[in-house]
Amino acid sequence: MSDDLFSTPEPSPKIGEYDLATYRQLLAQLAAHGLTIGTSSWKYPGWNGLIYDEARYHYRGQFARTRFEQDCLTEYAETFSSVCVDPGYFGEGSSVARKTAQ
Repeated sequence: MSDDLFSTPEPSPKIGEYDLATYRQLLAQLAAHGLTIGTSSWKYPGWNGLIYDEARYHYRGQFARTRFEQDCLTEYAETFSSVCVDPGYFGEGSSVARKTAQ
């Protein structure tokens, strides 16, 4: 993989294939060049299997929502270098806003 953002890219995975490790590597390269990418939320269970490791949030054969809500921001940060926090919704002094700022 080249460090040049404008070089010819390597072949993409086939439609329907998804390689999180490659995706994270590409995002890290962009961040190294000053371009950070994130989303406006991180608590989205629909990303299980895409951004989040489903096995990480299963307990006794079921999806553990409490575990997911507590830990998903940490796993999100393994992929994205930024996230938008709506202080009007969470409040400037909320634990979510403080944790995100760290």
